[in-house]
Amino acid sequence: MQLDLSDFNLNQRYILALLAHEWGPMFTSSVNWLSYMSECAWYGVTCSMNGTVTKLELVVLKMSQNFVPFLRWENMTGTLLPEISRLSSLEKLSIRILPSELGQIRALAHLSIWPNQFTGTIPSEIGQLKELNHIDFGSNELTGSLLSELGLLKQLTYFAMDSNQFTGNIPSDLGGLNQLSELYLFSNKFTGIIPSEIGGLELLTVISMDSNNFTGTFPSAILQLEGLIFLNIGSNEFAGSLPSELGLLKQLTYLEIYSNQFTGTLPSELGGLNQLSELYLDFNKFSGIIPSEIGELGLLTVISMYSNNFTGTVLSAILQLEGLTLLEISSLPSELGLLKQLTYLGISSNQFTGTLPSELGSLNQLSELYLDSNKFTGIIPSEIGYLTSLRRLHMYSNQLRGALPSELGYLREISDLNLTSNNFTGMIPSEIGELTSLAMLSIGSNHFTSTLPSEIGLLKELNQLDISVNEFTGSLPSQIGHLIELTDLRIFSNQFTGTLPSEIGSLNKLTVLDLSSNNFTGTIPSEIGELTVLAVLSMFLNQFTKTIPSQIGQLKELNCLDVSFNQLNGAPPSKIGTLKKLTYFGINLNKFTGTIPSELGGLMELSSLYLDSNRFTGMILSEIGEMTSLSFLSIQSNQFTGTLPSELGKLKELILVHLNSNQFTGTIPSEIGELTSLTYISIGQNKLTGTFPSELGCLKELSELSLSDNQLTGTISSEIGELTSLRVLDLSINLFTGTMPSEIGQLKELSYLGISCNEFTGTIPPEIGSLKGLSTLSLEANKFTGTFPHDIENNLFLMNFCLGDNNFTATLPADIETDFPCWTRRMCDMFFNL
Repeated sequence: MQLDLSDFNLNQRYILALLAHEWGPMFTSSVNWLSYMSECAWYGVTCSMNGTVTKLELVVLKMSQNFVPFLRWENMTGTLLPEISRLSSLEKLSIRILPSELGQIRALAHLSIWPNQFTGTIPSEIGQLKELNHIDFGSNELTGSLLSELGLLKQLTYFAMDSNQFTGNIPSDLGGLNQLSELYLFSNKFTGIIPSEIGGLELLTVISMDSNNFTGTFPSAILQLEGLIFLNIGSNEFAGSLPSELGLLKQLTYLEIYSNQFTGTLPSELGGLNQLSELYLDFNKFSGIIPSEIGELGLLTVISMYSNNFTGTVLSAILQLEGLTLLEISSLPSELGLLKQLTYLGISSNQFTGTLPSELGSLNQLSELYLDSNKFTGIIPSEIGYLTSLRRLHMYSNQLRGALPSELGYLREISDLNLTSNNFTGMIPSEIGELTSLAMLSIGSNHFTSTLPSEIGLLKELNQLDISVNEFTGSLPSQIGHLIELTDLRIFSNQFTGTLPSEIGSLNKLTVLDLSSNNFTGTIPSEIGELTVLAVLSMFLNQFTKTIPSQIGQLKELNCLDVSFNQLNGAPPSKIGTLKKLTYFGINLNKFTGTIPSELGGLMELSSLYLDSNRFTGMILSEIGEMTSLSFLSIQSNQFTGTLPSELGKLKELILVHLNSNQFTGTIPSEIGELTSLTYISIGQNKLTGTFPSELGCLKELSELSLSDNQLTGTISSEIGELTSLRVLDLSINLFTGTMPSEIGQLKELSYLGISCNEFTGTIPPEIGSLKGLSTLSLEANKFTGTFPHDIENNLFLMNFCLGDNNFTATLPADIETDFPCWTRRMCDMFFNL
């Protein structure tokens, strides 16, 4: 189609029609597009007074049911972008593209591709956009270095390249952007020093360069920017001391230099920053005293200086800051109570000792108090009850002791209370029920005793409750069922008894329920099936009886089910096979009987299956080969029979296989050799026959191989030497013959070698003497002849050493029996006859 280029209305209408043709189906709003109305009334189009398109902001786009904020380059076809470049008056373009043709839109003043997922580098043609005053490429995945061509954009006032993956140094050419007022380079991988040319940007008011890898001393260029209001160079690798000239930046309101390697004392000149409202010095190596001049910063509301090496009375200067609302420091003196305006106090992750001062109760404006991860001792002062505005209280990971003060019940606004990992004792006060705003209550890893108060049921807003690793007794109160907002309930490692209340079925928002390591009895209530969003159900190490209720099949979101170490019996319900998201299934150490339900083969996401120490019978079904995500398979100590299915070879993710202590017969399938991720395999205590499969030599990651107590015959193949990661090799109590392969000497990681009670002949290969890490060597009850390698006698790690009942011709070193007795041929014969 030929356009009359002199008719700009027709020209731009045609270009926008092309746009609608290419992308129109993806618009979430196409109001007025392609209608009789002027294109200036179309959605996302802005025109000047004379009707020329000046802005194109199609910033809402629907693709694949997800809202994407900008147009996508990969959906553009033909010559559409060059056509857009003919909109010669276009001043603002918000897109999701970064092509080289961008340089053709010469009138462009505002360019934003924030936030998207752009990759690649910035095209050099960007330097042609001489009218550009605003550029925002933040929050993408751009790489490479910043181009020197960016220094040609002399009209720039706003420059943002933050949150990308840029590398290299900052180009000195940026020093030519003398109109620049805001510079954002944070969250990249920039290195090197800040170029001195930055000091020439006299109009600069904002610098944010945090979270990079800048090095050197404090940038001298920044000290020339007297109009600077906001400076953040935190989380870099700057070192050295702070220059006194920093005090000349009189307009600074925000200064953040946290997480660097600054050393030395704070310059007193910081007291000249009388506009400063926020100061972050934490995670450096500052030392000395806090200069008294800090107390002159009357507008300061936030100061964070923890994780340094300050000495002296830290608060002597800070106490003058009556407007302070947030304080993070490295000490906790009683004078702290004078800071009446404090709303935030954080001294987490230090090495503080001593008791908590009662003067904390004077900070009645405090809404957040973080004292966690220190070494505080003593009790919680009752004055804590005066902090009636408190919303978050963290005291976890200290050495606090005693009972909880009943005055905690006055903290009616608190939503987050974390007291875990202390030495608290006694009962939970009934006043806990007064904290009706509480959403998170964590008091695990203490020494609380007695029963859980029924008042816990009054905390209707609670969504996380952790009382694990304490000494609670009695039954779980039925009022627990009133906590209908609970998503996470952890009461493991206590001494709860009685049956599990059926009211637990009311907690239909639960995603985690951990009742393990208690003394619960009775049956698992069928109401457990009402917890339809449950992802984790752990009940191991209790005394639950009868069987798993079939209602367990209703928990379609379940990914972890552990009921091991109980007294459960009967057959597991086949409905477990419908839990398609299950990744962990543990029912070991119970009294389950019958065969494995074939439906388990449908659990395609299962990575861990523990059925060991039950009374299961029957064969391993071929359906096990469908469980291709399986990494851990343990079915030992049951009564399984039949042969090992070749389908085991399909389980390529297997790391651990424990099949020992069953009644398997037949040969070891050669397909085992295809499990190249296998680290542990134990098939001992069965009735397997046949030879040592040479395919086992393919298992390069194998650390433990146990084939003991079977009826295996033949020789040990030389491929055994390929298992160079092997630490445990147990072939004892079989019918192996021939000589010991010298390749065993290649197993330098071996600590346990057991081949007793076989029919091995010949001499011991001298290569055995090179196994310096051996702690157990069991060669007894074979038919070895000749002499014994004396290098083994000098092994300092050897703790168990058995050579008896062989046909050696030389004098042998005495047996060492530390952890287990040495076998005799008579003992072996008796064992075979059992």
